[in-house]
Amino acid sequence: MKNVLLGALQWKVPRWQDEYYPEDLPEEWQLSYYANEFSTTLIDVQQYLDEDSFDELTEALDGCQDQFHPVICVSTDSVAMSQAEEFIRSLAALDPDAGIQRLAGVCLNHIHNIEDRVLWEEWRTVIPSGLQVAIDHPPPDQAATGEWFGQHGMNFIWKPQYGYGAAGEDAHHWLAYLDLHQSPRDLAGDISYFLGTVPQGTGAACLIAEQGYEAIDKLHELSTLLRLING
Repeated sequence: MKNVLLGALQWKVPRWQDEYYPEDLPEEWQLSYYANEFSTTLIDVQQYLDEDSFDELTEALDGCQDQFHPVICVSTDSVAMSQAEEFIRSLAALDPDAGIQRLAGVCLNHIHNIEDRVLWEEWRTVIPSGLQVAIDHPPPDQAATGEWFGQHGMNFIWKPQYGYGAAGEDAHHWLAYLDLHQSPRDLAGDISYFLGTVPQGTGAACLIAEQGYEAIDKLHELSTLLRLING
């Protein structure tokens, strides 16, 4: 049985105001309410830099249980490296006792091919040592890309549309985005495949519903399905 974190792409979902969150729950308490049931979500660095709302985010995270570990998402083509580094390190240091374990890891978007390897090398230097990092999965038709990344020990973000084995048999993952519009059978196959590609000792694997999570029942069904698969 692997340590798996489960959650949705975001917790601020308009539909959840009526279907999930209690009517009298203040907006600033929504994340901690969500974190009582789910163990991860995605935090977009750019969004909080644009809104200048980092203090609100840290306060919300302070109210979450210790078992909640979000994933930080960085769009490498739009965020200044110095800003992102400060943001990531600040979040990692929210709980001095837990250290970087407060975060599940970092995903770097817009790194797709061999030509982007310089971006990878630069960004990897600003991310705290020991923190898991995942990059965009290379398209299936770019075998050379997958081979190069694999040789350099890089982890990929896995999505159902990429197909099984798209980056080669030895590709490593710790983060997967799922489409809840799929049938339970297809989701079960995707989860089982993904968990089989997570190396032992990697730390927690993360399953994040990227599509279809707006229906909270679908997210609950995913949670049940994961328990059946993972034990």
